[in-house]
Amino acid sequence: MKKLHGILLLPLFLLAGCFNGPPLITGEYSRMEAAKGGMTFFETKDAREIEEAIEAINSGRREETHEWELPEPEGTLTFSNAEDDLVLTLFDDGVTIDEYFVYVELDLE
Repeated sequence: MKKLHGILLLPLFLLAGCFNGPPLITGEYSRMEAAKGGMTFFETKDAREIEEAIEAINSGRREETHEWELPEPEGTLTFSNAEDDLVLTLFDDGVTIDEYFVYVELDLE
């Protein structure tokens, strides 16, 4: 019986390990733009591309940055809608948002 109990709990532990916490980006955005050195190198209004990027960030591995010395940023990643802009600092292997570094690979080409 103990063996069966352990087998039943294994999927729960695996699922719990994938949970990174609540979503960091919750708004609806209609535009996404990436820039380096003040020059835009990628922009889209495609809802599918924007949602994929948001989902990648929300599900990416997070580390708190308050004890880090962050590397030099590559640029910015901006999500926009009619009311406001959400500007994230863009790095080679991720972004920062709300005191988290989120490891994420985005297709910004």
